[in-house]
Amino acid sequence: MRVIDLSHPIQPGMPLFPGTPGPRLEPLASLEREGYVEQWMGMASHTGTHIDAPAHLLPGGRGLEAFPAGHFVGPGLVIPVRSETLIRLEDLAPYEARIRESRFLLLHTGWDARWGAPSYFEAFPILETAAAEWLASFDLAGIGIDAPSLDPVDSQSLPNHRAFLSRGTCLIENLRSLGAIGPEPFLFSCLPLPFRETDGCPVRAVAMRPAP
Repeated sequence: MRVIDLSHPIQPGMPLFPGTPGPRLEPLASLEREGYVEQWMGMASHTGTHIDAPAHLLPGGRGLEAFPAGHFVGPGLVIPVRSETLIRLEDLAPYEARIRESRFLLLHTGWDARWGAPSYFEAFPILETAAAEWLASFDLAGIGIDAPSLDPVDSQSLPNHRAFLSRGTCLIENLRSLGAIGPEPFLFSCLPLPFRETDGCPVRAVAMRPAP
C-alpha cells in the first residue's frame, strides 16, 4: 500500500488562520528526571490540516463524535482547479459522474505551495456560489481543499461552509500535496481524535492506493 501524507506538521510557529492561537508543546516528563518522555499538547480545534463538523457553525449541529469512524474513510477524488480566484461550476461539472462514485472530493488548487508565506491567507481560491450549491447536492462525506478555507478570510456569513455543513458534509482544510495523488482511484482517510462535543479537530489526512 502506498500512503501519501496530505497533512501539514503541527508545531510552534506554524501558519495559523488569523486570530487562532498557536499550538503549545510543553514537557511534562524527561528521561533525565522521570525516566520517560511525555508532553502536554494544547491547540485550537482548527489548527493546521483539520476537519470542520456541522457544530462549527450550526445551532444543534452534529459534533465529530456523532459520526461513526467509517464516515471519515472512503473513496476519494481529486479535481485539479488551478484558478487564482474562483472555482467555478464549469470547472467541476465534467467530473459529475466520478463525484457520484466518491465519498470525498478534494480540490487541488496548488495554494499549499504558499504555506508559510503571508500570502497563504490572502485572496486564495474559493468556490463560487453556484459551484458550492451544486456540490452540496451530492452525497459526500467530505469536501477538502489545499487552501485555508472554503470561504474568504473576512467572510462573516460563511455561505459555502453552511451549504455543506447543513447537509452533513464535513470540510477538510489546509490539505497539502494533492498533486502527488494522481488520477487513479484512491482511499482517503481523515480520522479525527475522538474528543467529545467537537466542532473540529486536526487530522492526519492520507491518500492510500495499492503499491505498483
